[in-house]
Formats: sequence, C-alpha cells, structure tokens
Amino acid sequence: MAEISSSVLWGCLLNDLRYFNGTLLEGFGIDEANRVVTEPPGCSTRQFAAAAILRSIVKKFQDEIDQEAADKAAWELFHSINDRCADWALRVDELGPYDEVVVGHFRKAIYDFFTVEGYPLISEASILPHVDFGPGSGPGADRTDFVTKLGQSRLTASSPLIVQLFDGWVRDRSTRLDCEIARSLAFGSPEVVEAVKITAVPKTAKISRLVKPEPLLNMFFQKGVQEVLEDRLRTLYGIDLSDQDLVNQELARKGSITGSYSTIDLSSASDTISLGLCRAFIPRADFQWLSLLRSKKALSDRGVVELHMMATMGNAFCFPLETAIFACAVDATYRALGIPLRKKSKAYGFVRDVETKEVVGVVPRVSMPNFGVFGDDIVVREEAYDTLCRLLRALGFIPNMEKSFTRRDGSFRESCGADYLRGVNVRGVYSTSLKRMQDRMTLINNLVDWSARTGVKLPVTVDLLLSGLPLLPVPPWENPDAGIRVPMACLSARSKVYRAVSGRGDSDYQGSYLYKRYVPVSRDYPLDADTDDEVPRPREAPYWNSSAIFLAAVKGHCRGGRINVRMYEVRYKKRLGVAPCWDYMPPRDSRYDYRHDWYSIATAYFGTKF
Repeated sequence: MAEISSSVLWGCLLNDLRYFNGTLLEGFGIDEANRVVTEPPGCSTRQFAAAAILRSIVKKFQDEIDQEAADKAAWELFHSINDRCADWALRVDELGPYDEVVVGHFRKAIYDFFTVEGYPLISEASILPHVDFGPGSGPGADRTDFVTKLGQSRLTASSPLIVQLFDGWVRDRSTRLDCEIARSLAFGSPEVVEAVKITAVPKTAKISRLVKPEPLLNMFFQKGVQEVLEDRLRTLYGIDLSDQDLVNQELARKGSITGSYSTIDLSSASDTISLGLCRAFIPRADFQWLSLLRSKKALSDRGVVELHMMATMGNAFCFPLETAIFACAVDATYRALGIPLRKKSKAYGFVRDVETKEVVGVVPRVSMPNFGVFGDDIVVREEAYDTLCRLLRALGFIPNMEKSFTRRDGSFRESCGADYLRGVNVRGVYSTSLKRMQDRMTLINNLVDWSARTGVKLPVTVDLLLSGLPLLPVPPWENPDAGIRVPMACLSARSKVYRAVSGRGDSDYQGSYLYKRYVPVSRDYPLDADTDDEVPRPREAPYWNSSAIFLAAVKGHCRGGRINVRMYEVRYKKRLGVAPCWDYMPPRDSRYDYRHDWYSIATAYFGTKF
C-alpha cells in the first residue's frame, strides 16, 4: 500500500472540486502553494462546505509533521500564558461603564456555585466517595490500570498532606489497609515529587498540545473533585457533561438560522484559568482544596517552572472547573442584562389512545436551555455576546475572534465540533494519518458521508484512497474503521459476504449476512499468574496484590478474570460479523436524515468494485 502525502491528497481534493462540481469554486481565492482558501461573500452552503474541507483535510495531518517546530511553538505558547497568569489582575480597562455590575454578579454566581446551603462545596466528605485513578499514565506506575496504580506501584504525590489524606482513606477499610501493606512492602512509602515532566502530544500540523501527567495520588483525589463539580453543574445549571456538546451543537444550529444565538471560543482556555483569578473569586475553603490537589511545579524545556495556572491539561478537575467558571460568567451576564436563565430540563408527556383518550404511555421531553457551556465552547443569546466577551477579557481570558461568531459575522456558527451555515452542517473532514489501512478506510467513509451531506462529488479522491487498499465491505451502520461501508447494491459474487440460509436454495434465505471486519483489540492481562511458587513474587507475576484486585473488581475495572490496559496506539484484528439487515440505518445515525443521498452517492462511488 503506497503512502499518500498531504500535498497529493490536498491537490487531488482540489481537482475534484474544480472539475467534477461545475462552477463550485467560481469566485474563490486559492493560494495552492500555502493551501489558503477564501470563499466569496454570500456564498452558498455547498461552496462554504468546499472551502471548509480544503482548510480542514490536512490541518491535523501528522505523517509529515515537523515535530520539533510544533513542540517549540507549544512551549513558547505555554511560557507566555504561564507568565500572563503570574501577572493576573482584574483588567478594568476591558470593562464598559456598566460592566462593574456584571463583575459583581459574577462574584455572586461563583459564590453560589461553590456554596451549598451555607457550606463549602468541596470537602473531604464530598471527595472521598468518588476517588479514583484516571486512565492515563502517571509517575511511579508501569501500567495505566487501576490495580497497578493502587497496589503495585510507587505511589507519588506533590505534597506530604496528600499522602496523609491517602493514609486516612486507607485506614478507613481493612481491605484498603491490606492492599497498602502489600504495596508498601514491595515498593516503599509514597514518594513526594516536586515536579512532573510535561510532554508534547500531536494536535495540529503547526503546534503540539502539552499534557502533564499528574502524580498518582493527586489524580486519585482530583477525580473526586471532578465528580463533585460535575454533579454541581448538573444540579445548578442543568449542564450534563456527558451530552452537553449535543446541546451546544443544537443551539449553534438554531443561531445560524435565526441569529438569536452567538458562539464564543476561547484561546488556551484551560491554561488561562490563573491561580490569581481563582484566589480572588472562589471561596477560600474550596480554593484551598483546589490549590492543595493541583501540581504547583512542572518540568519543562527550561527546567523546573512554577505553575501560575490553576490546572494544566491532565488535571482531572480542569475541564469541569473551566465549565463552571464560564457558566457562572454567562449567568452573571444574563442577570445584569435581565435575561432569564433557562436551564435544560426533562419533563414527561403522556401518550393517549386516539379513540379512548386513555393514557397508554409516557415519553420524556427535553426542554432546550437558552445558553450552553461545554469547556471553552460557549453559546449565548445574541444580546449577551458583547458584554460576556468584555467580562471574559477582564477576567484574563482570550476570546478567539476567528472562531467566535455573532450576527455581525453572518449566518455561520461553530460549537463543539459542529459547523452550521444557515442551519446546514458544513463541517469539513480531518485526516490525521494515512499510514494504516484503517486510517484510509475511516477517511473514505468520512468523505462519502460528507459528499452525501453536502452534495459535493469527490470521485478521484476516493479512488486515490482505494488504490492498493484491501477491499473489505461492511454494512452502512458499521464503525468507520471496520471496513469500507457500502450499500448492498455494490456487493458482487466475489465479495466475501455470505447469506445465511437454512437449506440449499435461495428460497431458504434467512435475512442475515456474514462478513469480515476490523475491530480494535484491547490489551489485557490475566489476574491470575501461572507460577511454580504458591505466592508469586511481585516482579514475576502481572498481578499479585489480591486486595488491589478485589478493590478493582468492586469498582468494575475487572471483566472475565482480566483487566484492560490503556493503549496509546490502537491494534486491529479481523473478525467475523453478522448483519441482520445489511442496508439498515438506525434513526440515531447522524446520516439518517440524508440516508437516501448516502446510498446514491456510495453506489456511484463504489459501483461494482466490491
């Protein structure tokens, strides 16, 4: 399978848009050398979608990235933001004549969020029921699973007080105590580490993302704070982080049609939550807990640096904390402007029989809120946009005006990975790598979906990606990395897809199909070890701390006598799959509304190739 470069992929896509879609690119400004595309003013949704895919297709492409330059850009941004946080002060010059009232409302909103019936939100009693380890790596642990971190690692913490908190948690249950005794005999007492190294991971072709693994015990208690903050968001603002991104997307879609909602995106939002901001507004008791459990120093490219940001990427309570702060900012803005804050709520409606009018069922009905906050993705009423932006700047945040949209910017809105122009999804397609066949399959499937959604044809690009690729047809409802999703009409006799029959004739066809697909395979370890010793030694058996295994099983981390370990590179194996109905597409599928277009465009692309 020959490699495909980003320039070849981008050039092929440009030719498709030029020669197979009529005058679609008429009036466009295209700089092919730098891959810069500018759509004409007042363009159609198809034209905007074409510009979007040209901008997005290789934006995050990692196969040819200059990793050194990308890492350098990330480090420069990190140090500039850290210095900005160190100099934090309320920027009154960003405020208008009435905005001091908004700041007062923000202080009140923060107090109300962190105060429950007169008591601090965060306390030892509220944290301990939710303590856990995250799925990522951590200093002192060889693997990423719960058993290894709790019972078979050199536990680490950023301060002795966190170790004391852990000791208190251990002494509360005899099983925990047994686990800690076994661990400490093999690895010693928990280690206090001054700083943990920040690592760079791929983000875009131009800049990396910096992530700092937290000390194991810091993460242990941060997970408890995370759950406390998430529960408070659900209770006070109706923000459920498990589905809030969908709420933001729907509000953005409505805003693109009516202009009643604006979207705001912030630059490096999590890193710009400064320690000074939190100290100034968060009640002291809650602030002390957040300050205790955060890492105060980190090992960077310049050596050990003091962190002036409240939480770096990798901190468990970073995301809910920024969501809470921005939700309070929206609340304060609405209060100052006299806009009622409407939360998402779930009600139940009755289903009645048409003839008898008797109640025959109950269905849930969700009322949409008039704001949305998911991390640094914010959707607010149009009339609150300018005031909220001034408040955010005064608090030290940086609204990204290139990704923030209001009525003055036209009918485009963007939030939580959804781009809408006049209610139509015009988001492009991203390709991060084309080295593995699953990467190509995923991109092919995404391009077919995009073509069906936008009506823009990309036949040569799809053929380029198909070249040299094993043709593995899978049903339209399969995962994008399982194979190439094709309609039944594209399958031929040479396709390795078999119909289920009860006899020898076609009249005995049962409706199901047997096919092959690629599935991601997790890496797991058995909980028992086959050794000659009655009691395996720590270094010879994968898992030997029986109390840690029991605690992991109680928390649901063990399945079938094995425990999964997080992998940073997904492995695939070919497996058999059964399709009860090949061409079925469930209503919850994002392609359901344009499913007829999908079947038409996929049939045109693949024809009899399969």
